[in-house]
Amino acid sequence: MQHRLQQVKRLFIRMTLREKLLSLLFILVMLSIWTSSLLKRSSDWNSNRKQAQSDLNIQQHWLDRSDQFAAGLKRALERVDPEKTYAFTQLSGRIDTILRQVSLSQSPTLTLFGLAKAKYLTIIMFVFGSVGYRLHN
Repeated sequence: MQHRLQQVKRLFIRMTLREKLLSLLFILVMLSIWTSSLLKRSSDWNSNRKQAQSDLNIQQHWLDRSDQFAAGLKRALERVDPEKTYAFTQLSGRIDTILRQVSLSQSPTLTLFGLAKAKYLTIIMFVFGSVGYRLHN
């Protein structure tokens, strides 16, 4: 390493003033590019850190309120009368009937909700079991 440094020093001393200035300018440009890249990466890292902190705060807020949500769900389920609600297959048939009445002939799952929401509704119906939704005429 010492030998290489001496070679670079000798080479620099032998250069003309113009070559020295251009070499230094090149080194300064490379350092500014490197510094700019470093600052951008650190800025991105800090932005990601702040976003993660914000997400954690929001999640903690939801977790802190989980008892309220559980109590609200319990109250809502107490008001549900299973005799007045539809099972999943009954609800699906009722939606299909309504869609056919308004001249929507395609699959209600794909036209009304989209595939992703249909999966979501299936999960909801699975979780709540016999608790369906009452449709008003």
